Amino acid sequence: MIISYLTRAALCAATLLSLAVPAVSQTNADEVSRLTLLPGWSRADGLYMAAIQIDLAPGWKTYWRAPGDAGIAPLFDWSRSDNLAQVGYFWPSPDIMDTEGVRVIGYEDQLILPILLRPEVEGRSMTMRLKMDYGVCEEICVPAHSDVALSVDVGAVHNQDVINTALARRSAPASSLGHVSSTCRLTPDGEDFVLSGTLKFDRDIPSHRVVVVETGTDLIWASPADHSVSGSQMAVEVDLQYYGTGAMTLDRSAVKFTLLNDGQSVEIVGCTG
Repeated sequence: MIISYLTRAALCAATLLSLAVPAVSQTNADEVSRLTLLPGWSRADGLYMAAIQIDLAPGWKTYWRAPGDAGIAPLFDWSRSDNLAQVGYFWPSPDIMDTEGVRVIGYEDQLILPILLRPEVEGRSMTMRLKMDYGVCEEICVPAHSDVALSVDVGAVHNQDVINTALARRSAPASSLGHVSSTCRLTPDGEDFVLSGTLKFDRDIPSHRVVVVETGTDLIWASPADHSVSGSQMAVEVDLQYYGTGAMTLDRSAVKFTLLNDGQSVEIVGCTG
């Protein structure tokens, strides 16, 4: 179950270990944003729970992993870390915000993003080294960059209440809405495709302000989704654009539907053809 949240370190590597005081770095937008790595604790399964904290000036916001119509998606580079094999992200449910008439998805004031780290060698010290590019916005958007490092004592416990509070805010599972099945169909549209999804539940479901579709690969971009609800069924449609070479292949098991209201979300992973 945990492995499904983990990203190979070869693609995004990580860092950790031994300071009780977290490491802090000023970004290129240092007047309005500060990024901190928070040490956490070792779990019984040998994985290490930590967090990324972004503090923002009043009125400023940063973005969720799928930022909306005009946001800046965060990019993580853990490749300089020591003794780190995999990193998983546990995103808290975001807010839906309008900036100059444009809808964006993210967080105001502060983001605490729990991360789960798998060491290459269990029980050996680790060092997290993160280069992160992300966006911060008020009436204007500013690209931010942080380069931070933190060594952690894997036997110590830090920030448990803060990180657990953020973990409690992550998306609810599909079962919370009585999800029964998801089907999706691809239709050619010129050089691109349209993905039409049907989500079925065992009860009437509430309306949601926003539905986000993620394809599971950076090579296939999904547009903002159109959706409608009729009783226990939701219809979702997005345009897809393919940035790879050769024929496009969509792994339906990796397609993710996130149903959003302010500060609340439900995540449905996978669909059948």
